[in-house]
Amino acid sequence: MNTKFVFGLANESDDGELRAVIRQISMGGSISIAFCREPSFFLAEKTGCIKNNTLVCRESDTGKIIGVGSRSLRRVYINGTEKILWYLSMLRLLPEARNSMTLIRGYKYLRSLSSDSDESYSFTTILDDNVRAKKVLESGRAGLPDYTRIGTLVTYLIPLRAKRNIRLIRSDIVRCDKSMAVSACECLDKWNRCYNLAPIYTFDDITGQSGLLPNFSLNNLYAYVNSGRVLGTLGIWDQQPFKQSIITSYSQGMRIVRPVYNIWSHINNLPILPKIGEKINILYAPLLSVTNNNHSLFEQLLDRAINDW
Repeated sequence: MNTKFVFGLANESDDGELRAVIRQISMGGSISIAFCREPSFFLAEKTGCIKNNTLVCRESDTGKIIGVGSRSLRRVYINGTEKILWYLSMLRLLPEARNSMTLIRGYKYLRSLSSDSDESYSFTTILDDNVRAKKVLESGRAGLPDYTRIGTLVTYLIPLRAKRNIRLIRSDIVRCDKSMAVSACECLDKWNRCYNLAPIYTFDDITGQSGLLPNFSLNNLYAYVNSGRVLGTLGIWDQQPFKQSIITSYSQGMRIVRPVYNIWSHINNLPILPKIGEKINILYAPLLSVTNNNHSLFEQLLDRAINDW
């Protein structure tokens, strides 16, 4: 057995070292990105969950952290029923620890921890471009857990232009206030209940009283109100104060294309590709719900948020 490394749970005193480790590791592709967690690793990892464990792999002789993994206890819907499941994320290993035995020992340690989950399974997401991670984790190698693909999650990027043709927005789409929060929560809950692994949000969550959604303001939740009831919602959430996406490198082809693309983007008033070392300025649009799958209403909610931001 490889005793070069030992596994355990991180504590608050490890925060700086954890942030340093993930700064060093990028998700590869034509554009390589490091997902940083400044100024607090633990604040970022606790976002959206009711409990979090950060696993660390250390050099046994120096105590240096050379690997990180996170599991977060989350309240989600499965087939319309509330479940509490572990979400596995933030798997990062420095080059000296990247081997199957390290992963096997890490998962063995994970299985030894107590579980507050409703089920005997956890869920995770893997970036489509992260071919190496998919190959290893889905290999079925003895000692590794069985990973079963259940679907593809697509994220759309919508450019926020400095100048836009402002579309006429209906007056019944407004920014939410506390008087609408209960109705907004009911609308959101009805929508999320229809989708597996959709999160469960309470009144305390969306009003900022639980701490589940740091830096999210109820005022940034847009609502379609009809006869005093909220029938559609869309939130805008700026996570950059605690989560950053930093460009670490471009492929050779992208390095050639980037200057030309940025000139074209500047002329057409579109976002440019940042320099290496700069962050991608991005907002998230969660807390979506639309009564009766009304596509037109969704477009109106989105237009109002885009115009405002």
